[in-house]
Amino acid sequence: MKLRSRALQLGAALALCSLAGACTQPSAPQEPTATPTPASTSPSETQLERQTRLDFEAAEKAYLAFKTEYDRLAVSGRSDKATSVMTNNAAGPYLKVMTGFLRQTVKAGQRQQGEVRVAYINRGAYSPEQLNLLVCEDGTKVRTIDREGNASKGVAAKITLYVRPIDGRWKLWNGDDEVVKSCKE
Repeated sequence: MKLRSRALQLGAALALCSLAGACTQPSAPQEPTATPTPASTSPSETQLERQTRLDFEAAEKAYLAFKTEYDRLAVSGRSDKATSVMTNNAAGPYLKVMTGFLRQTVKAGQRQQGEVRVAYINRGAYSPEQLNLLVCEDGTKVRTIDREGNASKGVAAKITLYVRPIDGRWKLWNGDDEVVKSCKE
């Protein structure tokens, strides 16, 4: 019985305390607290982040300049030599292979009809000595026309480009490619 009466006393005391708190009014109206806001909406770019961004931008620019010039020559079907635009933006195995393709095109009397569309350029691995661009080129609407007027259909390809700093510029150095049905894969 003592336990029961103590439990009742404790319950009554708790009820009174909660009522007393509900009846009290603050002495002054409460001001809403302001949420602290950061000084800027985005953090500052570190020196490494800035250099990485600039290097990727330079590599993308080199790729697009090279590709535009290569397509121009492939459409004409008359030039089998690397131009200054090509050598300013590529070197090593990549330049050798792409110039070889142009030679084959001229020798076979072929020309390209239409341009290969760049579906995307994504940034891959990075180091100050080499970075990777992950590219998909859609050539499915391109036709290669031979001397007799026969046409062959182009393809889409996912390409990993290895880009290196050479003579103070980022240049396409090498690449791996894989033919795909579309750049949406």
